[in-house]
Amino acid sequence: MYKIYINNTPVYLTTRHGNAIPDSNEASSDIFITDHTSQKTILDTLDTINNAKGLRACYLLSRNPKLVLNNIIRFYKLIEAAGGIVLNSNDEILLIFRRGKWDLPKGKLNNGETKRRGAIREVKEETGIKKLRVIQSLKLYQGKQSCTYHSYVENGESCIKASYWFLMHTPDTGKLVPQLEEDIVQAVWVHRSQLPEYLDHTFGSVRDIIEVALQAQ
Repeated sequence: MYKIYINNTPVYLTTRHGNAIPDSNEASSDIFITDHTSQKTILDTLDTINNAKGLRACYLLSRNPKLVLNNIIRFYKLIEAAGGIVLNSNDEILLIFRRGKWDLPKGKLNNGETKRRGAIREVKEETGIKKLRVIQSLKLYQGKQSCTYHSYVENGESCIKASYWFLMHTPDTGKLVPQLEEDIVQAVWVHRSQLPEYLDHTFGSVRDIIEVALQAQ
């Protein structure tokens, strides 16, 4: 199974066999299902998702979910980014507040930059942390998906961002410094027990990767 976010709607790309549809509240919501992999059908499906109101989830059933994913990406400008889920010794996770949402530090990769180096650079730039140790790279959905995907519009162009994530630890106890020029107004440590109230005000892809990171502990 693969999962992407189109217009903030979770889109599941899966087969028709076995437990194809995740056991969640989304399964009882409005869903649009197709069993085709042609680019025209996928484009029609994307139009439906973007124009639908109240659509909580979409399930695209196919014999080849990877092919469907690749065909969807072709309709967007692909942006590669990397970021970190940073933990400290107090069982806290690092969050930033940007443009009205709680988020994780991440950003676009520079030309020729590895994902690991890019993730470390972005965390340091966006939060002011000095010391970081990468524990591991993170994969989602039974280890099949190496990044999160979400669509957005930038300067009138439809983009899809592939964000690669790394679980990190820091011994740094210094003051956090949010990168104001990137519209980050807060950088805070949040104890694991307090995460739910923050995750109510974030993006679905952020909730997904935090869940994976905490399970990897």
